[in-house]
Amino acid sequence: MILNTKNLIISVALFFIFYIFLTWFLPTTGLDRSYYKTFISINQSLYKDYGNHGKVEFLEAKSNTSTYQRHPFKKYDDDVLIKMMNQQQIDNAVADAKRRKLRSVNVGHAEFYVNTWQYAVIPMIFLMALILATPINWKSPKAWGKKAVMLLVGLALFNLFILFRFWIRFVTEVNRHGWLEVGTLGDTAKYIVTLFNTILMFMGVTLSVGIIIWGLVTFPFTDKKLIIENYQE
Repeated sequence: MILNTKNLIISVALFFIFYIFLTWFLPTTGLDRSYYKTFISINQSLYKDYGNHGKVEFLEAKSNTSTYQRHPFKKYDDDVLIKMMNQQQIDNAVADAKRRKLRSVNVGHAEFYVNTWQYAVIPMIFLMALILATPINWKSPKAWGKKAVMLLVGLALFNLFILFRFWIRFVTEVNRHGWLEVGTLGDTAKYIVTLFNTILMFMGVTLSVGIIIWGLVTFPFTDKKLIIENYQE
């Protein structure tokens, strides 16, 4: 088996071109911001009444990115604050404050941050660049249609993974604060979830999942003759 060197070099070059272009294009057009707001909206719907008396809020937060890390075309306004409370504890505190005629109520809460640009958008750009750089017969309209389907299916699968990755993170955070009493797991389940969270927190794992998805959505439908010289069915 001999790889088609010419197409391989072209694909590698196209990958870097698409990656750089998308890294500029998404922030410039505001698509990264749209993804940010969609991330908040979807997860707010999924987790707002989490577990036993859970009250969860997904809030836009100020950027924690240092000035020297910023780029001219990126505002870095992608931090999401996830605030977790127990509605029963809130109700009890309010009732106690009324009974004692207090003017303010203090209720404990737990919180953590997610940066959607680093957490999801950068790996998604990586996946999109891989799919777009995959060789096709550029003169064939049918090939372009396949490419579009590959991209859509790939993005759908990747965002399902992001939902799973965040669920693991969320459950881990809930169980780090057992006093919230909104969904504490048993020791075995807590160990498994924490282990998954430790693995999934690394960017390299997310990029690896992107590569797997790329292989699943492109290789079965790509003309092998564009990849392997003298390929025969």
